[in-house]
Amino acid sequence: QGPRLAYFPEDKSQKRVSDAARDNDWTCPKCGNINFSFRNVCNMRKCNTPKPGSQDAKPGKSSKPEVPEGSWKCEKCNNINYPFRTKCNRQNCGAEKPSEENDSQPEAADDDDK
Repeated sequence: QGPRLAYFPEDKSQKRVSDAARDNDWTCPKCGNINFSFRNVCNMRKCNTPKPGSQDAKPGKSSKPEVPEGSWKCEKCNNINYPFRTKCNRQNCGAEKPSEENDSQPEAADDDDK
């Protein structure tokens, strides 16, 4: 016997195409990927382009992320480090975490200047 032929009715394939771009799905202006409406950024590999006209995507990129309580600022490079780090994790820095005595002195000096 020869190879089996599969039957794909046209109506079914057209339905799949219309399902692919439903309701408010959007096309990425950078790469052309079709994204579901709930996505605020393109999910195509490393694209991550914000959804056009999306208010949700823009503030996330420009706003500062929340800093965990107890984080410390490196005196050498100003990198913000997690509380558990004992050395700065910025590449090519590695400065030691300042002692708590040093941390409190600049804050007190700033308060006196006001």
